[in-house]
Amino acid sequence: MIYIKDKKIESLESRIENAKKNMDKLTSAYLYENGNKIIYELDVAKRQLRTFKDNIYKMEDDCRIKLRDMYQNTIRKNSIQIESSKRSFLDFKTDISTKIKADILQEQQKIEKMIKQKAFQYQQIDKEKIRKVSWIIITLI
Repeated sequence: MIYIKDKKIESLESRIENAKKNMDKLTSAYLYENGNKIIYELDVAKRQLRTFKDNIYKMEDDCRIKLRDMYQNTIRKNSIQIESSKRSFLDFKTDISTKIKADILQEQQKIEKMIKQKAFQYQQIDKEKIRKVSWIIITLI
């Protein structure tokens, strides 16, 4: 009976030892797997960082080019608007100048017409009346 119990104890101890070894193997495998995952992620991150560092200057140049293009387009649009405004102002100036010249010409024509009418009226004055008035003026002197 003691022999059987000793065999059972040995069997149980060997089972515990096997369980312990299996647990150690499982723990080691789990740690190994997680370590490999971390190493892989670190490698990927390192490669991405290297790629980023390698391309940072290209990205800066691309950003500069995009900004330059954007500002050039804005400047071009503003220049077009300025030219359009200049043309509109020139048209307005020409139109106002034409209207003012037309008004001045009209006023000149009115004045010329009035002068001609007055001249005609003065021509119609009877020459006898002029003689009489001049004779009166002469006698008064």
